[in-house]
Amino acid sequence: MDKMNDKSIDPKALREVYIILEKLNMLDKIPLEIRKYLENEQDISHEFTFNEKAPLIFQIENESTKVLLTYLVDKYINNQKA
Repeated sequence: MDKMNDKSIDPKALREVYIILEKLNMLDKIPLEIRKYLENEQDISHEFTFNEKAPLIFQIENESTKVLLTYLVDKYINNQKA
C-alpha cells in the first residue's frame, strides 16, 4: 500500500474497503493519496452491501479486503490522536 502505483491489489477489495470506510465515515482519516487510489482503482461494477448493524467479520469474505482494511485501520485510523 505504500507504493500507490502497485496494481496487484484486488480492485474488488478496493471497492469493498472504500464502501466500508465511507459508510463508517472514516475515509477522511486516511491520506488523500490513498483515498484517491481507492476511488480510482476500485472495481465500481463490483456490488458489495455493507450493513452497519451486522458484525463486520461476517460481511467480508474476500481475504484481500480483510488484509487491506486491517492495514489501513491499524496504520492510519487507530493511530490518530484525539
